[in-house]
Order: sequence, then structure tokens, then C-alpha cells
Amino acid sequence: MSGARFGCQVIPTDRHNASYSLREETLDRLCWGAVRRFAVLGFVFALAVAPRLAPANEIQVCFSPPLPQGCDPTQTVTQALNSAQHQILVQAFSFTSAPIATAIVNARKRGVDVRVILDKSNAGRGYSGATFLEHANVPVLIDARHAIAHNKVMIIDGQTVITGSFNFTKAAEQNNAENLVLIHNSAIADQYVQNWNTHAAHARPLSKVSDRGSLSGLNDDADGDNRPPTPTGPIVGNRRSLVYAWPGCASYDTMAPQNRVVFPSRQAAEVAGYREAGNCP
Repeated sequence: MSGARFGCQVIPTDRHNASYSLREETLDRLCWGAVRRFAVLGFVFALAVAPRLAPANEIQVCFSPPLPQGCDPTQTVTQALNSAQHQILVQAFSFTSAPIATAIVNARKRGVDVRVILDKSNAGRGYSGATFLEHANVPVLIDARHAIAHNKVMIIDGQTVITGSFNFTKAAEQNNAENLVLIHNSAIADQYVQNWNTHAAHARPLSKVSDRGSLSGLNDDADGDNRPPTPTGPIVGNRRSLVYAWPGCASYDTMAPQNRVVFPSRQAAEVAGYREAGNCP
């Protein structure tokens, strides 16, 4: 043999054999052409697969109030809920956020396995986020084993954990200083699922809590999400502006009859997507 090959490079040993050199040169070009094609295909494959693999160990943080160019906690939670395909497990101290409650109900409607554990204080709040979920056929459990069931956790599809100080409430979004952490890691999510199951084992269904008011326990509103009692009189919402008011609000008596809708409580109005009128005492 008159040539030695190292990879795709030909080192001729018989320079007087012209036909052999031409043959080797042709093979060399074909070899390097194949290498380049495989390199390009490998690069394209890496670009296609990398975005799917990256979230496996990704951590995302949001704050309320949001940082400049930062993520909004409520929007981030609802986006994660909207992406759920199989299961959503929730543990919450307080639950009054209309956008988050709606996203959970929508997930339930599209066939996602949704289950919720709430602190016992949610059983004594009349019409609330808890009863809204219950009426939408979302299983709601009340964890009365502890002084406060103070978790703020969602586990989505056994892959993503949402946690932090952020309660799933309007107050946490608009009034409080909070943080929200999303962890995309199946091993960590598995530990949170185990913890969720531990609390579910001793929690009771909201529908079976006979004396809901007696379970309210500590009502000191540890996270500042409760409000002063609503003044006497019905809560009335405006279908057009999506604001609600009560007797004493300047707009209470000015709503057109065809636009008025009555709610049993502030929380019921907010869960329905209404906001408090700006002219109330």
C-alpha cells in the first residue's frame, strides 16, 4: 500500500503513482465532506434539543413588587398552571387570587388531576377561593392538624415546584413584599409530592367540615391577606367596569340596573374577576 491514512488525511508514500494519489485525494475529500455534514447535523440537533433539556434543572425567581424587567408572580403562576398536562398539587395558607383560581379550574376542566390542601382558616371565610374551587369540582382538603398550615406550594406534572413566601392572593400581588421561586427538577418535585401526600393523609375534605367556622383557629392573618369586615349591605358589581362596591361607596347607587350583579362577599366578587371600586371608604 502506497499511502497511510490518519482520520481523513492522506499521507502518500509513493509520490510517483499518479493514479493512486488522485484516488486518495478523492477519498480524502469525500471523507472530510462527510465529517462536515455530521458536524452540522450534530449542531442542529443540539440547538433543537437544548431548549427542552435546559428546564430540567432551571430555577426562576420572581418578586412582588417585580424587579425592573423581572417576572410578575401571579402571571408566572398562571402560565405554569396553564401549561400543566397531568397533575397539579397545591398547598396554600390563603387563597383568594381570582386569576390563579381561574387557571386551576380551567386545568380541571381540561382533564388535569387537580387537588388542593388549604389551611383551616379557609374553612371559616364564607364564600372564598376554597368554595369557588369546591363548586368547580376541584377536591379541596382542609389541614387542621397544625397551628397554621403555612405552605405556599404547587407541584406541576411531577416536574416543577412553585414555592416561596408568595401567597396565592391579591394582597400578596398588590400590597406585600414577596418572593416566588420556580424549581424545574423532578427529584426535588418528588420530595414535595411526598410531603403533600403526608398532609393529605390527615386533612379533611372541605365538604365534610360540618362546623366550618369552628376551624378558623388562629385568625390573626399571619400574612396580611385578610381585610376588615365588609360593611353591612350587599356587595354589588358592575358588569361593564368589573368593579364592586357596597353601601357607603360613591358608586354604589349610580350603577345602571342592567349592569348590577350581587355577590355574597368581597371575596366572591374578586374570585369572579371584579376589583374594589376606588371611591369606597
